[in-house]
Amino acid sequence: KKKTIFQPHYQKPMPNLISRKEIKLKVQEGKKKERLDIYLVSVLEHATRNRVQKLIKEGLVLVNGKVQKANYQI
Repeated sequence: KKKTIFQPHYQKPMPNLISRKEIKLKVQEGKKKERLDIYLVSVLEHATRNRVQKLIKEGLVLVNGKVQKANYQI
């Protein structure tokens, strides 16, 4: 059964994140491992962890061409 997620109308959009069709990021080698969602929030302007987690859950975030979970270590 699919869960319905309530999104209030007053939620501000993240224009710099969702206005582009594709954003490519390259993670530096030797960087300390961290969760995918936390990494994306740290590098994307106006991104919230909640919104990034929703995008990941919807399969809109790929790592090396594959869908990953928010807790994926990069």
